[in-house]
Amino acid sequence: MNANGAHVLRLGNRGLFGLRLTAKTATHANHSGNAGNVITNPVNLLHELSGKLYDFTNQRVLIPGFYDGVEPPTAQEMTWIDDLPFDAGKVADVFGTQLTTTDKTAYYKKLMFEPSFNINGMAAGNTGTDVKTIIPNSAFVSIDMRLVGGQNLETIKSGVETLLAPYLAGGTLNYAVTGAIPPTVVHPSDGDLDAFNQAAREAHVPLLIEPRMPGTDPNYVWTDILGVPVFTVPLANFDQNNHAPNENITEDAFTSSIRFMEKLITAYKERGS
Repeated sequence: MNANGAHVLRLGNRGLFGLRLTAKTATHANHSGNAGNVITNPVNLLHELSGKLYDFTNQRVLIPGFYDGVEPPTAQEMTWIDDLPFDAGKVADVFGTQLTTTDKTAYYKKLMFEPSFNINGMAAGNTGTDVKTIIPNSAFVSIDMRLVGGQNLETIKSGVETLLAPYLAGGTLNYAVTGAIPPTVVHPSDGDLDAFNQAAREAHVPLLIEPRMPGTDPNYVWTDILGVPVFTVPLANFDQNNHAPNENITEDAFTSSIRFMEKLITAYKERGS
């Protein structure tokens, strides 16, 4: 749901491209005194590679062709954004950290219409609290990129391979694609919007339109393969801790969602759709 507790109708969603980079520079860990400065540290290598994929200072992806197909929101989509509520303090409380922007328009545009670059995991060497003077022999970093609009998976994959080619050829780096789901864009008909609004009224729940879902679903199966529109209606509360410890759904979200879905099915049945 939206942070203010209203149900949302989402038109399309961001896609996903995931990578796992693994650097192996030796057969075993080595003493940082005996080998420091004379062998390659895999953590340093991955740090160098990350900087070739992403400009951390300007927050921009450097993969060739990555931004091809990224389009700004339409006038109608901007109208829907203008109608959305936004309480920066409340959202920050749910996330447990400060937001990078407290401007409503920028907040929603960044979530719905801009791709992202996220390092979601990394590991190497000593992970304890004490000092351990070793140079690790291997390290990995896991990355996910949320995609928007018409961004193309094959173009991005080719761009990644171009950037990594010298390292892959040297034999110290391996990479794997861990996720590949194209983004989805849906332009609803007036009839579909009427059905959702009718169901919301009859279920006595507020309903907002969010032009895109910031997360990822394989909805391209419907739009790209079957050629039909697809609509996403999340049923959980905004503070559900999605994919994190204590993932939850409130009783109010559970019961109001049941009412809404029942009325939505009835609305489409009455329309013969």
